[in-house]
Amino acid sequence: MQNVTEFVLSENHLKLLRQMYVYFDNGAYDGAPAVDHKRPYGNSYVAGDVYEIINGTFPNDDLNEDVEQEMLNLHKETGLALQIVLCTGSFVPGRYRKKEEFNSTSWERVGPPLLVFEEDYSGESIVDLNRDLDECFIEEYNTVMEQIPSDEYGFHQGTFKVTVEWSPE
Repeated sequence: MQNVTEFVLSENHLKLLRQMYVYFDNGAYDGAPAVDHKRPYGNSYVAGDVYEIINGTFPNDDLNEDVEQEMLNLHKETGLALQIVLCTGSFVPGRYRKKEEFNSTSWERVGPPLLVFEEDYSGESIVDLNRDLDECFIEEYNTVMEQIPSDEYGFHQGTFKVTVEWSPE
């Protein structure tokens, strides 16, 4: 999966990442954070753990071959899923694309536009538009802004489309 340039991060990937056993491995050089490779979700039956995390119940019997392979494939995808959430700083499901083919830290979310702000105004309340627009870009007031990437200078990336429309009452 190293050469993947597009990936769909699912809620199931995020469920698995939230359950991973992470520790600091002092094994080589200065060490590094690592996921327990034998028991990434707590038990050594990885496919069973994945099944339980995704479905809410541990299977009573061994999984059939097809289901077990499906669970292991999902588990294998968590490496890329982890790279994406670390790179973007966001646990938001969706489609992601690598901006630079050989730069594993260049992932960005792509897909349908995000609705950042929408409000109806009367002829009297339209005077509040400037204030409301200013505040809609502040994460403290609008958590949607956390999903929009910024460049190294703090400017949001992408395009903001502004439309002002009038309709008779």
